[in-house]
Amino acid sequence: MSGSSIAAVCAKASSFHNKFKMRFTAFFALAQPARAAIRVWLGNMSEQGMQEMSEFLTKSRARNIFYGGSLFFVVVFVGLTAHSHRYVVKTSTAGMPLTEEVALGKHVWERHSCINCHTLHGEGAYFAPEVGNVMTRWGVADDPEGAFEVLKGWMEAQPSGVEGRRQMPRFEITDEEMRALAEFLRWADQTDTQGWPPNDAG
Repeated sequence: MSGSSIAAVCAKASSFHNKFKMRFTAFFALAQPARAAIRVWLGNMSEQGMQEMSEFLTKSRARNIFYGGSLFFVVVFVGLTAHSHRYVVKTSTAGMPLTEEVALGKHVWERHSCINCHTLHGEGAYFAPEVGNVMTRWGVADDPEGAFEVLKGWMEAQPSGVEGRRQMPRFEITDEEMRALAEFLRWADQTDTQGWPPNDAG
């Protein structure tokens, strides 16, 4: 493109810019009265609204709304707390009593960090099977002696040595601790988990 062509293009662009600027300035000048009128109208509406609000919402009414609202939400909170407590006690808690043996089994479970591999009601590492329902899967949920024997036999057979299968280490656990662990798992098995796990082994 030659120098004269570039100059012509620049001249046209400058002319278009000047025309656009003039038209925009004219439009803005014409719109000024309308903008001023709208601003005045909004100001009047705001003052009128504030005046009506101050007439309606007196100090006594505001105080009543505050205390009434606070009381309402306190009642709702107490009601929800009572409902949650009743649900935990009556529905979601395991059917078995929480005995000292069950508590000892939980200590055994925690001391050997079983949750680092297994899950209990979905809580855990998902490396090994879910054990929240293991007693039901083994068919000994209502048989304390059977639960102890099956659990002991299973743990004494570990590690299985099956190639390609995840291995469970051998734990040195006394019969008392093993029986307590079986009772803890039986107790956990009777908790209402609302359909969890979605399949037998988690």
